[in-house]
Amino acid sequence: MNREEKSQIIQDLTARLADTSTIYLADISELDALTTSNLRRACFKANVQLAVVKNTLLEKAMEASDKDFGELPSVLKGNTSLMISETGNAPAKVIKEFRKKSDKPLLKGAFVEEAIYIGDDQLDALVNIKSREELIGDIVMLLQSPAKNVISGLKSGGGKLAGILKTLSEKYPEVIIATDPDREGEAIAMHLKNYLNLENKYSRVTFNEINEKAIQEAFSNPHKINDLLFKAQESRRILDRIIGFRLSKLLQKKIKSRSAGRVQSVALKIISEREAERSLFDKNEY
Repeated sequence: MNREEKSQIIQDLTARLADTSTIYLADISELDALTTSNLRRACFKANVQLAVVKNTLLEKAMEASDKDFGELPSVLKGNTSLMISETGNAPAKVIKEFRKKSDKPLLKGAFVEEAIYIGDDQLDALVNIKSREELIGDIVMLLQSPAKNVISGLKSGGGKLAGILKTLSEKYPEVIIATDPDREGEAIAMHLKNYLNLENKYSRVTFNEINEKAIQEAFSNPHKINDLLFKAQESRRILDRIIGFRLSKLLQKKIKSRSAGRVQSVALKIISEREAERSLFDKNEY
C-alpha cells in the first residue's frame, strides 16, 4: 500500500467517524471464515457496519476528526474491527448474542454519544443503553406524570432510567431542564436537579409552544429554577393532604363524589354563586 492509498483510507475513515455518534472497536481475531461470515450476517441484520481496519490508519483518522475520542486510541493494538451503527446499543447486542456460541468478538472500546467506554467489561453497560429516541420517550412520559411521582419513577424499573440520567448528567458540563413552565413543572425541575446533584451545572429553559422560534428564544434565555414556584407547588401539595384528601372522603361518603379536587372545588363555587344569583333574581315585566 503506497502513501496515496493510505491517505485515501484515512480520509474515508475520518469521514465515517464524522457521520456517526456510535463507534465500537472489537477484536475478532481467531474466528474462522464461517464464523466470521455469520458475524457479518448478524451485523447486517442489526444495521451494524463491520470492517477490519489497520490500527495506525484508524488512529490517524481519529486524530484528524473533530470528535474527542479520549483514551479510545489506546486500545488500538492487535486485531481491530470497526463497528458503526445509528443505534448506541446495537453493536453491543450483536456482540453479546454472538458470544453465546463463540469467545469472540471481544469489546476493546466504544464511543457512544461522546461517552468513552474502555474494555470488554463495559459490554453489559452498553447493552443496557437506550437509543436517544427511547430515552427521550421515557423522559417525556416521566415528566408528564405528576410531580409527586417523579422521584418514585426515577427509582423504579431497577434504577435503569435513573442510572442513565445520572450517567448522562456526569458526562456533560451542563444539563438543560425544560419541564413545563408552571408550578408543577418547576417542582419536577427541582426534583431532577436535586436527584442528579446538578447544583450549578444546569440551566432551566421554558417555552409555551413547540416551534423553531420559541425553542431558540428559550435556549437563548436560560435561567435558574424559580424557588417561589417550587415552594408554591409544595404548598399546594400540603393543602391537598391537609384539606383535600379529608374533604374528598367526606364528599365520597355524602354525595358519592370521587374527589374534592382543585378544579371541582372551583366549579362548585361558580355553580353555587350562580344558583344564589338565580334565587335572588326579582322577576319584573318590562
